[in-house]
Amino acid sequence: MRTVKGFTLIELMVTVVVLAIVAAIAAPAMGNLIESNRVTTEVNRFLEMFELARTEAVQKGTVVRVKKLGDDSWVVGTGDPASCSDAVAIRCFDKPVATNISISGFTSGSIRYNSQGQLEGFKITDTAPTFSIKPVKTAVCNTKTSKVITLTPIGRIKVTSGSC
Repeated sequence: MRTVKGFTLIELMVTVVVLAIVAAIAAPAMGNLIESNRVTTEVNRFLEMFELARTEAVQKGTVVRVKKLGDDSWVVGTGDPASCSDAVAIRCFDKPVATNISISGFTSGSIRYNSQGQLEGFKITDTAPTFSIKPVKTAVCNTKTSKVITLTPIGRIKVTSGSC
């Protein structure tokens, strides 16, 4: 009698069904992971901007601004940089790449750090500037994918989970 090595049709069908069930369960989780990574990327970009501005203000002993430009890009510079090519610009940050991320809050004017690394123009009792960064299209409310960046008047930067 010969023994045939291989799989039966029923074994292959069961394997395909199990794989389909696992894929159906994993797909929504991957979508949330991708949204979370996009928000994290934007949060890190803002953290880099504010930390650079604060560090440069202390090192140079002068006021350094973080300013939003008309094309949604941001510039860090001394004085009042009008563009990324301005002589007083230290570094330019491109507009967000992800189109399905919402950035709201303190987005007009500029944020100024003085030579002590503190926010200029804000008192301890003032409401600190905040930025809310979250996905635009979220099927299920998930506070893990929404973040709030708060700049304290003394120059510290806090990141907390946002609301839906």
